[in-house]
Amino acid sequence: EDNKFNKKETFLVFDQIFNHAPYQEEIYTWKNIELYHLYANTFIDFGSTIVPLGTNVVVINQLIGHTKLVVPEGIGFELHANGFRTEVNWNGKKIPLNNERKIFMSNDYQQNNRKIYLQVYQGWGAVEVVFL
Repeated sequence: EDNKFNKKETFLVFDQIFNHAPYQEEIYTWKNIELYHLYANTFIDFGSTIVPLGTNVVVINQLIGHTKLVVPEGIGFELHANGFRTEVNWNGKKIPLNNERKIFMSNDYQQNNRKIYLQVYQGWGAVEVVFL
């Protein structure tokens, strides 16, 4: 008898939650991306891909860690940062988040055809955005 309710699937994977696996390069096709970690150091270089036309959504949820984002010229970038004890480094300017939410937008966001909307939820750590 084929019983579909007896299938066992892993709900939480240690390496994914704690980013314990050795460094590896992950390649994502462009679609809306969601990343979840308890502890992680995340680095995303948007310059190493061709960002499609329109608004592309990326969501990063992590409790503790450092997130570094590299944004190339010609890409409109909007950051919604939520942090408990987090520091946002917006192209060299450091802004602390103490249990608050702040919105950052590149100067050319409205004019660009290629846009990235990034939502970051982070408890403790830092979010760094570097524009090339």
